[in-house]
Amino acid sequence: MIKEISKLIANYASEIPEETIASLIEIPPNSTMGDYALPCFPLAKIYHKNSTNIAEDIKQYIDSANIPFIDKTEVFNGYLNIFVQRNYYIKIVLEQIMNETYISRSIGRNQTICID
Repeated sequence: MIKEISKLIANYASEIPEETIASLIEIPPNSTMGDYALPCFPLAKIYHKNSTNIAEDIKQYIDSANIPFIDKTEVFNGYLNIFVQRNYYIKIVLEQIMNETYISRSIGRNQTICID
């Protein structure tokens, strides 16, 4: 998800490499603050704007783009908090699990399995 989010933000902030944006993305200490957070303080130096204003600009960009895997975005104290659409995320994880080589074997075929 970080790769997808950083790619999306890099479309907005084209002066900043996608890898740099990915390195800035954090997982908040509390889930009420989002699934991912982008601190906009480093971007303030590049754009010569307040970090909260940059976060608001990116929020507007993401919200207007109607990205299917993003549920909502919030700005708080210079951070852009990103909430991921749970159903989309679950689908991606299950697809990745099903594509793993140990799942493709015939062991357990036609049996019920439990994934925790």
